Amino acid sequence: MTPMPHPIPMTAASRALTLATIFFLSSLAGLTGFTEIIPNTSAEDSGSWPPNHIVISEILVSASSADFNGTDWNEDGDIGSYSDQFIEIWNPTNQTFDVSEWWLDDIDGGGSAPCSVGWNTTLGPDERLVFFRSDTDIELDYWDGDTVNLKTPDGTLIDSISYMGSDSWWDNSYIRNASNNGALYKLSPPTPGWEEGAQKPVTKIDFGRCYTPRDQYHNGAYVLTGRVVTMNDINDVYNNGSILIRDGEIEAVWATGSPPLGVNLTDVPVHHTSGTIYPGLIDMHNHMHYNTAPLWEMESHLSNNQRSDFDGYNNRYEWKNHPDYSNEVTRVKTAIHSGPYWNMETQAMKYVEMKEVVGGTTAAQGGPSTGDASFDSILLRNIEYWNWGKDEIHTKVTELESDYIGNHIKTGNSSGELDAWFLHLGEGVDESSRAEFDILTQNDLLVGELIVIHGTGLGQPEFSAMGDVGASLVWSPLSNLLLYGDTTDVATAKEEGVNIVISPDWSPSGAKSPLHELKIADYWDEQMLGDVFSNYEMVEMVTSNSANAMKWDEHVGRINPGMAADLLVTTSFNEDPYRNLIDAVDPDVKLTIMGGLPLFGDTDLMTALNGDDWEEVTIPAPSWSSQDDWTKGIDVTFLGVSEGAQSWESIVDDLTMAMRFNRTEMWDYFGDSFDNYSDFSDMFVTGSYGSLDAVPLDPIFTMGDDRYFRVISGSVSANNQLSWSNLETMWYNGQDRIELDWPAGTPFYYSPNGGVSGGSGVGDGVGGASWDCPFNTQLCENSVVVENCPTNVTDCGAEIVVYCNPDGDGSNDCVDYIAECYYSWAFAGDDILCNYVMQEIDDSKVICPFGDETLCGHIEQNCPNVGTANMKTCAEPITEYCANASADSGCLELTDICDAPTPSEYQIFCASFAQDNTTGGGDERLPLPCNPGSTVLPDDVNCDQCVCQADHTWLCDDGGCDQTNGVEDADEKSSFNGTTIGFGLIITLVLVLLGVSQLANNDEENPWEKDAVILDDISDSADVSDVSDVSAFDSMAIDSEDSGSEDEEDTDAPDDEIDDNTPAVPALPPMGPPPSDD
Repeated sequence: MTPMPHPIPMTAASRALTLATIFFLSSLAGLTGFTEIIPNTSAEDSGSWPPNHIVISEILVSASSADFNGTDWNEDGDIGSYSDQFIEIWNPTNQTFDVSEWWLDDIDGGGSAPCSVGWNTTLGPDERLVFFRSDTDIELDYWDGDTVNLKTPDGTLIDSISYMGSDSWWDNSYIRNASNNGALYKLSPPTPGWEEGAQKPVTKIDFGRCYTPRDQYHNGAYVLTGRVVTMNDINDVYNNGSILIRDGEIEAVWATGSPPLGVNLTDVPVHHTSGTIYPGLIDMHNHMHYNTAPLWEMESHLSNNQRSDFDGYNNRYEWKNHPDYSNEVTRVKTAIHSGPYWNMETQAMKYVEMKEVVGGTTAAQGGPSTGDASFDSILLRNIEYWNWGKDEIHTKVTELESDYIGNHIKTGNSSGELDAWFLHLGEGVDESSRAEFDILTQNDLLVGELIVIHGTGLGQPEFSAMGDVGASLVWSPLSNLLLYGDTTDVATAKEEGVNIVISPDWSPSGAKSPLHELKIADYWDEQMLGDVFSNYEMVEMVTSNSANAMKWDEHVGRINPGMAADLLVTTSFNEDPYRNLIDAVDPDVKLTIMGGLPLFGDTDLMTALNGDDWEEVTIPAPSWSSQDDWTKGIDVTFLGVSEGAQSWESIVDDLTMAMRFNRTEMWDYFGDSFDNYSDFSDMFVTGSYGSLDAVPLDPIFTMGDDRYFRVISGSVSANNQLSWSNLETMWYNGQDRIELDWPAGTPFYYSPNGGVSGGSGVGDGVGGASWDCPFNTQLCENSVVVENCPTNVTDCGAEIVVYCNPDGDGSNDCVDYIAECYYSWAFAGDDILCNYVMQEIDDSKVICPFGDETLCGHIEQNCPNVGTANMKTCAEPITEYCANASADSGCLELTDICDAPTPSEYQIFCASFAQDNTTGGGDERLPLPCNPGSTVLPDDVNCDQCVCQADHTWLCDDGGCDQTNGVEDADEKSSFNGTTIGFGLIITLVLVLLGVSQLANNDEENPWEKDAVILDDISDSADVSDVSDVSAFDSMAIDSEDSGSEDEEDTDAPDDEIDDNTPAVPALPPMGPPPSDD
């Protein structure tokens, strides 16, 4: 694929001269009415003009600001290009066209995000419609030129015009020349909304509305099933679980077959993953913008007597002086990201974030110090940027010097406005590295929010102090071993109570993501530390520990209702779910979901969740293996952000080309950034970057990455204490960890003490052969429970009763279980285990949810197991009570249970409960209490229309029927209803007209609000080419009769803090236009 064009900034001197010239010529043009014919670059290269369809008739690129007497063309109070650039479309035909949901865009696959024309927008014969940048967010590029495209909803190109770079003049628009086949020419002043030569209309110009897609946010609902590992507790695993995801959040989690009360699954698709579901992994330390470079193949340049005891460096200030460091690491980053050069920061950041995503990562620290909308709101959550409505995380990369004060850290700690402080500290194995900690304590900077990155030089006294305040530690074992030959003493850190997380550091000396760094940590723990960490603790260090460290524990790191739907799904090949994750490799990642959006995974799951909005990628099998390659799906396109249409293929092509650092390609691509070739040569041929040579683009997958394993196994320092020569064959062999999936249909029951148990069926605690223990470890590890629950009701139930009685060890642990059992026992009766527990447990522990002791006694005596015939006896008193106590917690719970769709086991009770619910007016249609917002429409017997109020009672109209007069005469009733309906229609019409008038007034007062309205009805799965199915263009005509630097450059980084203060991501704006009928 031909690389797409990118901005090529001019030199400062050139820009100044160009702008001065433009302003001068524009001033003359304004005085003389000057016009200039521009070479025709429109879609209409031949044929008569105007054509028989809607055209782009005028665009304004360079609008003068208020300082230069600019015009507020859209009358929004803001003057300048950022608001007043515009695109005008014109209907030169004699037909009326519905242009609702048509697309306006600039460069296909790049530039600004496209926008969709507002719903119910029509364009009559000879009418013009103007779209301003303040509304479209489409930026027309002066420096490099640009293209404007008009497309139908299905992506069919209707019209397109292009203009050259550095060509437009201030307050000169480009307009189509009807006498010259639609060629462009410059016109001053512009005429937005009216024909050239005509007077500006006295009435308000007809501005168009255009809505940016919001496909970077999840909208809708679906269910995932699989083995759900919540990370709340070692035993909190749903061996056959379900997760309801709605609008980017987890709404409910349950054992499959037993959704929680009140969960509505109507029309919600269910996707069976056949895998194990974890919280998305969290990378707590990286330098993301360096990660296009591969693992750095180097050895210490120090002499033997200068090296560490492990044949490596002593501290982080030494390896930066390696003679290859600049060409292999820093210059690669600078040349790829910087505006004057390749200017591919957007492509690079999407690429390196996807390296994390394919390993199940959903959040990462260490992005550029300044984010950009083209990447910082998609793919990964960028930890230092705005998240969860705040930005209270700080980062310091540079050396901690003795005079560092850090007042903002102290103030944030004392005020509660500091969530985390990421601090590079003690990265090395010498005394100078350890001594950095002394500065921390001497300057009163040892706070609970501290997250020490590396801490390789620290020992027991330092870790003890960290543990005392609740600080955290980031462990990056691979980077430590490659650079220093040793790694952090995490065993001591654990003993001292330090919260530990695992992260890879960066690509030049670390793994591609936490999933792969886990293997390094696990092997080191096993071989060098004697298995200090359990499998569960290892997984904590890439999930829940990370969330705890930065006070994100209410949002991510676990799987709970109300948390973000950031999830990782892997194949299931080990009965221990935690070992399962440690051993998982690239092909095992079945799905990565961030905020409800599927970004990577198996092609069948990506198709089910994303339709055809994904691209195919290949995971290569090891070169020495007979295993076939694996195919996965990847989604990197989001039309709601700038540059959002870049395909994965184009991103890879661009970066592969750029990292060749071919001088001819470089001159062709960004030579305009230099005044002449001599200046370019002085830098990239004979100058400081002259030795920069081709660097391979780091593959996104570890599987099949020969260089990765070669560098690790060949490193003298990394292998000083432990051989890594078998790393690939242990995990990345293409067979053992991938093909040994757990046999289909076999249930999991994980116990820390005993592998798998369970029989032939997968149950939810009700008549099944396997069981999700609802209690904590103390009871769930009880051998009697493990062997007997839930099928041996007597032995299993006896243990639960002893545990849950008021004087039992688990009385507080049983509240939720007893509450759920109460409703099942009283009104359903199908859970045999619950029935046993409720009968045997002490009466004082049976918590009746109703606020009336007499009613509680009635339920206990008359409801459990009464059968259909006597259910009315059970339900009648409850109905009467709830009619007068609608806010009672028990009544509300029963209302939720009996709401459609009613669980099958409760249908008999709910039928009686609903039938017996009556209002004072005798309307037996109205169950009480009701759900606010519910409605009941008139029927053949009762013509009242009722709405449930906030207090859970019904409010009905009182004019529909005379409830005291019995049955009305049919003719009389018909006449009355006709009058009522007619009167209602008149009132409705008046209200609509008043509403339209008010909307019109509102538009006149403020037609272009600063907060962009964003289109709600375009999902991430929508592509410009397949938004909806429409007919050919001619059929769109409406018949007239029918129409109505997280790191600075490492070698010379300043010592000040890198505190990212990126603009807040605003709350979601109001909904856009209503969706079309399609």
